[in-house]
Amino acid sequence: MRTALLPLALSSVVAASVAAEDPPPRAVLPAACDVPSATVVPDDSFSDRDLRRLNPLAEFHIDRGRLAFRNLGDERKLAAIEGYDVEWWACDDGSGERLLVAESARFSTPSIAIPRRPYPVLVARLRTASAAEPRWRKAIEVVLRRAGDGFDIASVGRED
Repeated sequence: MRTALLPLALSSVVAASVAAEDPPPRAVLPAACDVPSATVVPDDSFSDRDLRRLNPLAEFHIDRGRLAFRNLGDERKLAAIEGYDVEWWACDDGSGERLLVAESARFSTPSIAIPRRPYPVLVARLRTASAAEPRWRKAIEVVLRRAGDGFDIASVGRED
């Protein structure tokens, strides 16, 4: 599986470590859960052709304990959707391996409740269900890092 990635800003601690060429601190996401940096492509720059070949979800953000997003393909009326399938994974800080914490479930709205368990790092694997656009089943992984009582989005990876 080849993945094109859309990164978000690194924390100041990580950025400082990289600048100093030291190994990153323990608080950095384990390799199995991190999504490496790549060129950022603005979501609004996707053409209709682009949106027909990849999962059209974009502009991920946290809103009152929920992972929310836009579906650019649905907004442009490129195809009807049946819903969004999501699996939730937690990362083990010691081994860097993922643990499935919520089996795949289907949602009808572009806003999904984040599990309330005390995991430091969660990964949401999202797929868009559309009979008319089977390529929308390509996965998008959103890595969330705990920040106080909630989460921040650490990175977004898109299956190509």
